Amino acid sequence: TEQGIQPYFAMELVEGRNLRAWCQRHEATTIQRLQLVAQICDAVDHAHQKGVIHRDLKPGNILVTNDGMPKVLDFGVARATDSDQHATIQTNIGQLVGTIPYMSPEQVSGDPRDLDVRSDVYALGVILFELLTGRLPYNLTDLSVYEAVRVIRDETPTRMTTLDAALRGDIETIVSKALEKERDRRYQSAAALADDIRRHLDDVPILARPATTLYKFTKFARRNRIPVALAATLVVALIAGSITSIKFGIDAVEEREVARAEREVSQDALAFQSRMLKGVEPHAMGKGIIRDLREQVARQHRRGSERSQAMVELDRLLIDVNAADLARGVVDRSILTPAVKALESEYADQPLVEAPLRESIAEVYYNLGINGRAVTEIRSAADIYAAQLGPEDPKTIEALTFTAFALQLDNRDAEAREIINAIVPSIDAAIASGKPHLIAAALVDAAGQLTGNDDHAANIRHVETIRSMIADGLEVTPEVHLFCLTRLALAYFLAGELDRAADVGNEAAALAIATYGRSHWKTQLVRTIQGETLKLSDRNEEALEVTTEVLALRRKLLGNRHPDTLIAITNHASVLSRLGRYEEAIDLYEEDISTTTELLGANHGTLAPTYANLGRVHIDRGEYQLALETLNKALGLATRSLDLRGIGVILQARGETYLNLDRPVDAIPDLERSRSIMLQVYAPEHPHHKATAERLVRACEAIGDSENAAKWRALSK
Repeated sequence: TEQGIQPYFAMELVEGRNLRAWCQRHEATTIQRLQLVAQICDAVDHAHQKGVIHRDLKPGNILVTNDGMPKVLDFGVARATDSDQHATIQTNIGQLVGTIPYMSPEQVSGDPRDLDVRSDVYALGVILFELLTGRLPYNLTDLSVYEAVRVIRDETPTRMTTLDAALRGDIETIVSKALEKERDRRYQSAAALADDIRRHLDDVPILARPATTLYKFTKFARRNRIPVALAATLVVALIAGSITSIKFGIDAVEEREVARAEREVSQDALAFQSRMLKGVEPHAMGKGIIRDLREQVARQHRRGSERSQAMVELDRLLIDVNAADLARGVVDRSILTPAVKALESEYADQPLVEAPLRESIAEVYYNLGINGRAVTEIRSAADIYAAQLGPEDPKTIEALTFTAFALQLDNRDAEAREIINAIVPSIDAAIASGKPHLIAAALVDAAGQLTGNDDHAANIRHVETIRSMIADGLEVTPEVHLFCLTRLALAYFLAGELDRAADVGNEAAALAIATYGRSHWKTQLVRTIQGETLKLSDRNEEALEVTTEVLALRRKLLGNRHPDTLIAITNHASVLSRLGRYEEAIDLYEEDISTTTELLGANHGTLAPTYANLGRVHIDRGEYQLALETLNKALGLATRSLDLRGIGVILQARGETYLNLDRPVDAIPDLERSRSIMLQVYAPEHPHHKATAERLVRACEAIGDSENAAKWRALSK
């Protein structure tokens, strides 16, 4: 060239279609799709042998020529393998490189030092899953990046057999191994994955096997090797007892299915297994581990002075250890995950045994604060009931109702609404049916939160009707009765009848305590609502008594890092700030921010109310510039998570802050927008609107706008 010698690449021209389009156009069979993926594995393994990791494998980066030969393209984000890793420093820690639905758990974590060829193996597993089922292993639609990352790292992928029963057996085992979250549990190379696919195609036994319970526990023990045999023994006993009892129940059910009387006995065994699972208590397990740890250390150091020194050192290390936090990971990895695997392998032909056990596992997951896994298990149970008993069977509807409720608690309102709308067209229809399971489903949205129904009087009337039906003898479970009362409290709150909301909250709490006792998780959930209704009705001393007890029990039973504990921390801090105990409140808010940031990242939407409440503390203390900075952070998080009520509350607080900073021109648009938003959430009579109008009067007077000041003054009365 005129500039001299220029380097260039000579590349092959590939004419064809992307992998997904080629399979659709040629109506490729399952065998053809497996053969294609095996060939793709060969190509990827060749790149690995040359020291290159692709990092962005997906159907769009794989073309299939007209004669059916796959070609792997677009190595634009590729990285050298470990042998050449020092030459790849341009990739920053924390930067996500690749396409999220096809990224491995270690890849979404954003640290390139954790990547090796097994990340590409994971992506090949996703591609294989998608080609065979038409869907991705995880539904990441409409999720934020942070939530998608959490799902990939923490949740169990969809079972292929729930999408296509013909994939049961070798194919599902192969794909499951490729999608293992732990790299050491995956195929160790693309060649190994290709080899197992070809073994299946050749009717030769595959090398992959579903993980056994014993193997999973052995892995746990190796990861947590400490010189404390008794602590390990305790965990082994708990795990072995739970898993053995599950297996015992399987055998019992298998042997007693023939006659009606025998089936009744098997149902007793099934109920026993469910109770065993629900009886898993992290706090007690954690306390047991700590107790046995201390005993073992004491026995290892027999001389008095050595023992004393060792115990002091141990107690120093354990001072900040929460027993429930210590045991939660053990329960998940070594009891629940193996239990789910046992269900998948042992109950494949006994769906009506599998479903109720999945319900029990879902409840334990919820109690542990692992809400995504809870939703996965209860949804699986609902799908089984629907397939076996029909979509209108009470068991199906009860499982779907639990699913919708869990989704609502996980801030996944759109999915919850879709489920409820499919069950019952309206709450009027549910009431007219007189069927408890339909009424329970309708109660999920009794206050109109999901549907956006702003007819608050009608919402209250509906729930009061259900309350009267229960009082007149409608047979419902305690859960449905409590659900009715808590939804009624919410309906009164949204309508602005705050004292009545608090009274109903107190009634619900009394029923929960009488039914379950003070420490049960259902009681604590109801008491959380009780504390909030008391606080919002300015009965702060009563609220403080409730939030103090709830927080203490949450810390004790769930640990300091459980989502419900973090909610309890924020709720208690809010009451403290209303009582002028600002320093205590700030300490709690900072604890919540620190823990949530560590668990979910600094920009997770659940931090919006914490920052909003902290901003309110700064306003009350006269720290207006600090309040403005904090509320700006809160507004950004609430906007990202589409929290309509949160946005309205934050805008009102920021408008007040602008007023206190003598910036009325900035205050007016915030306050007007807050009022507009909150009219979609609260009834016109709600006190929030009066408070906003009063602030607008101040702002308009400050700029000499007497006409609008008069308008807002009339609306503030």
